[in-house]
Amino acid sequence: MPVRYNPAFSVLMIVAGLFTGGIGLFLGQLMLIGLGTMHLLIGIGYAKQPWFVVHESSTEVKNLFGMTMKTVPAGLVGLELRDGKLQPKDGGKPRLGGFLARKEDIDAIAAKLR
Repeated sequence: MPVRYNPAFSVLMIVAGLFTGGIGLFLGQLMLIGLGTMHLLIGIGYAKQPWFVVHESSTEVKNLFGMTMKTVPAGLVGLELRDGKLQPKDGGKPRLGGFLARKEDIDAIAAKLR
C-alpha cells in the first residue's frame, strides 16, 4: 500500500518554482531560472511518487525518483500507529507519517492494522 506525500507540499513547491523561475526570466538571471526549475521538478515528484510503500512483511522508503532507499523489515504485521505515525512495534525507527504523509493513506493502513 503506497503512502503518498501531502498534496500541499507539491502545490507549494510548484508555486515556488513557477514564481522563482518567472522572476528569473524577468530579470534574466540564469541561477534563478535553474532554482525555479529545480523547485518545479521536486513539486512534480511530490505529486507523483509515493513516500513509502507498506507490504505484508516489509516497508520500502523511496526517494523522489522512485528508487528504494531503505527497506525496513516491519510490514503490516509489524507496524503500529502511534501519534499519527507508523512505526515498528518494537519502538524502533523509522517513524513514518505525520504532516508529510497523506492522511487518507495513513488512515487506510491504520484500518488494516486493527
